[in-house]
Amino acid sequence: MTDDPDTTVERATEDLALDGIKIHLPQGINANDYREDPDTRGLAGLRVLYERCEQAGIPIMIHTGTSIIPDARSRCADPMPIDDIAVDFPNLPIVMAHGGRPMYTDEAWFLLYRHENVFLDISSFPPQNLFEYFPEINRVADRVLFGSDWQDKWFPISEPISRRFKTSSCHNILSMQFCAAMQIDYMTYE
Repeated sequence: MTDDPDTTVERATEDLALDGIKIHLPQGINANDYREDPDTRGLAGLRVLYERCEQAGIPIMIHTGTSIIPDARSRCADPMPIDDIAVDFPNLPIVMAHGGRPMYTDEAWFLLYRHENVFLDISSFPPQNLFEYFPEINRVADRVLFGSDWQDKWFPISEPISRRFKTSSCHNILSMQFCAAMQIDYMTYE
């Protein structure tokens, strides 16, 4: 636990020069727990994280969907709280890791359509089932991050669309190598 979340965020964004930060919410927080609403926790450090990343243009990747990590709480991986973040921080690029799979894909799709600063990561989707989850994914290919969990030869979409996933404006906007993204433990921001 830290008494100075601003310094922790400064270290991540400036000292470590991360291209992005990943938050694994099933460890016990909701994405909108920075708010002071009756159903949120008012975690000031989480607000600091979003504010600083928005100012620096650093994308936040938020785990959505189930998790096999012991003690994970899948209810915390519902992407709908991202709606608050997208409204409150309209210039913050937000990536929904794993697209809400398997039980929150409709919510993820809604958020992708509602907010221009929200992007969809499709890692963890079985390639042969991708269109079952997102039948119109071709329409938003420039806002989809191609996950590395599957080899191209198994991916059931045309080469031009696959190429758009990999070289889309989303990749250019985020200018990231998320393989080096840092996972933030919610205890740091309480």
